[in-house]
Amino acid sequence: MKSWWLRYYFVSFAFLLFLSSLLSIFIPSNIYLEIGEVSLIFFLWYLVSPFIMIYSFRLKRNDDPNLERLVEYTASLFKMEKLKVFIVKTNYSNAIAFGNIFYRAIAYTKGLLNALQDNEIIGVTAHEISHLKNHDMEIQAIGLIAYNILYIYLTSLSFIFAIPMFLLAFPIFISIHRTMEKRADITAVKENRWLTVYLENALIKIGYLGGTIPNYLLKNIPDFQLYFIKQELISNYEEGNAFLRTHPSLSDRLKYLSKYEITPTSSP
Repeated sequence: MKSWWLRYYFVSFAFLLFLSSLLSIFIPSNIYLEIGEVSLIFFLWYLVSPFIMIYSFRLKRNDDPNLERLVEYTASLFKMEKLKVFIVKTNYSNAIAFGNIFYRAIAYTKGLLNALQDNEIIGVTAHEISHLKNHDMEIQAIGLIAYNILYIYLTSLSFIFAIPMFLLAFPIFISIHRTMEKRADITAVKENRWLTVYLENALIKIGYLGGTIPNYLLKNIPDFQLYFIKQELISNYEEGNAFLRTHPSLSDRLKYLSKYEITPTSSP
C-alpha cells in the first residue's frame, strides 16, 4: 500500500507541477495573480484527484453483489446517494473514501473483505461514508489552497518565513488528518449507535490482530474474544509517536467509540 500512496503523491505532484509550469507562462509575476493561480491549480487537482487515485492504486470496479448491497444499505443510513465501489487487489486490510462533489467512491482491499464479517464491513463503510458526508476531501483541498496562499503572502513580505512555513506544513496537515479521522469515527456511530461495536471489532482486527493473524482466520474470531481484547487495549495499549500518526491511536479510538455503545437496556 505504501508504494501505491507514493505513486499517488508522485502523480499528484507531477500534475500540480505541470499546471504550475503551464500557467506561469501566461500569468505575469504578481502576488494576487499567483494566489489566483495556486487556487486554480489545486481546484483542478481536486477535480481530477479521483482518477489519479484509480490509476495509482490500480482500482477495479467491484463485481461482488453482496459488497454492493452492504454499501448501498450503509449509504441509505446516511441518506447518501449510490456510491461507486472499487476493489484493491492486496492482502493488506484497508478501505479508502475518495472523490469530489461530482464523484464519490469507496475502495476496499481484498484483505479487508476477507478479514471482516458483513456487519463489520458495514461499520467500516459507515466510517468511510462519514468522510464523504463531512466533506473531508473538500476540507483538505481548501486547506492546501489556504496554506499555499498564506505561504505566498508571507514569503512576499520576507523570505525568512519560507523555512518555518515549510517545516510547519507536515505537523499541521497530520494534525488536521487525525482530527478528521476522529470526526469520521464519531459521525459513523452517533446517529446509529448499534454500529459502534461493529466498527470497534473491525478496528481491532485491522489495527491490532491483522499484523500477526492471517485474514482468513480473523473473519471468524468470536465477538466475546474481541470484547476482552478491546478492554485490554483500552486499558493498556499505546502505539507509535502521536506526532507522526495520521489516525488517533487504536486505544484512543476504542475509548471514545465505547461512549456510543448501546447499553443492554437500549435498542437500535
